Amino acid sequence: MRKFVPWVDENGNTQYLMGSFFLQDYRELSGFCDFLDDKNISSYFELGVWRGQMLNFMKRRLGLSRCYGADIYPPSQERESPYPNMKNIVQTEVEPVMDGIELFIGNSHTWEYVEWRQSIGEVDLVFIDACHEPGDVFQDLMVEYAMGLARFVAMHDIAKWSGPHMAWERICDEMKLFSVDVGTELGIGVLKGPREGGCVRLKNRSEWK
Repeated sequence: MRKFVPWVDENGNTQYLMGSFFLQDYRELSGFCDFLDDKNISSYFELGVWRGQMLNFMKRRLGLSRCYGADIYPPSQERESPYPNMKNIVQTEVEPVMDGIELFIGNSHTWEYVEWRQSIGEVDLVFIDACHEPGDVFQDLMVEYAMGLARFVAMHDIAKWSGPHMAWERICDEMKLFSVDVGTELGIGVLKGPREGGCVRLKNRSEWK
């Protein structure tokens, strides 16, 4: 059983991370996995794998037949945390990415990435957790929807991080299927993917946050 690590973020909120190399609050991840169980998810692609621990967890938890990841750098224990104050919490050992998980190492804003993404074909769930700058989130979403290969598209850090939060708040509500936010700066949201008739349809500009 992986040890949960309490971590107080810069706003004074306690998050319960699944180890210091696994940037998911287990309370949010539990609800997310319940949603995925209900949708019979058998294939999963994670864009932005960091140290690869979420990939391993999802492959085991969902019993995935196909599992993929992409990141600009190879997953490793040496990669620094995006949270500056995380260096003070308990360190846990990083498990190597499991056999049977295919990785693309490179920039998601390149033709090489598009070619690779196209090659792996239809995927039940795409989990976007790469660069959180607004322009990067926008491009990752638009590329994924343009390909038409995903049933569902999920985003991490929709609660407060600039790019994911902006995208989640501006996309119209009828495209949203699920969200969980337990009051941390994280949060997970799921959108209808193109195979479910979803698209990046926005709210009226007057409703933007």
